[in-house]
Amino acid sequence: MTDRSNQSEKIAEVVRLAMLLARHVLATLVMERSIPTQQAVALAEAAELLRNHDVGWPPLLSQVVYELGADRGDRPTGRTRDLLLRAQH
Repeated sequence: MTDRSNQSEKIAEVVRLAMLLARHVLATLVMERSIPTQQAVALAEAAELLRNHDVGWPPLLSQVVYELGADRGDRPTGRTRDLLLRAQH
């Protein structure tokens, strides 16, 4: 296995896991429950990693990252919100 194909497999796994978490977070948002900080951080970091590797975000990941970064009282704050906003740019 080449380094390039190994990296592609790892990126594909990041996308897969980020999508699973994004679905879970979206369902939690729909139920108007709070999102655990660790989940918001994991999504922000995955999104940033994908952006840094020039991998486009799947639409659901974009939706959830932007929704979590929205300035609302029930959304993450502090470092977590900073990560979400940084991931968006």
